[in-house]
Amino acid sequence: MGGVLYETFEFECGLDGRYGAFGVEIRVGRQLSTTEFFGRAVSRSAEPESIKTSLDTIDRWCRAHLSPEFLAEYEANLAAESR
Repeated sequence: MGGVLYETFEFECGLDGRYGAFGVEIRVGRQLSTTEFFGRAVSRSAEPESIKTSLDTIDRWCRAHLSPEFLAEYEANLAAESR
């Protein structure tokens, strides 16, 4: 599965049923991607809690690359839509 996080980061993630592994990457260029976040690879474990921890790490990584102004506007718009 894939998508765009914070209107900025293209990502792909998936489960390998044969080996029970989780994989995720974020594109950082036209033909480049990273599987390391804050200098470390996320867990490849397909356990639900491990996947949640990995996705939380990626969320923090994305947020760290965005300006406070963007995040404030983005969150304000999300809050307004959920009312």
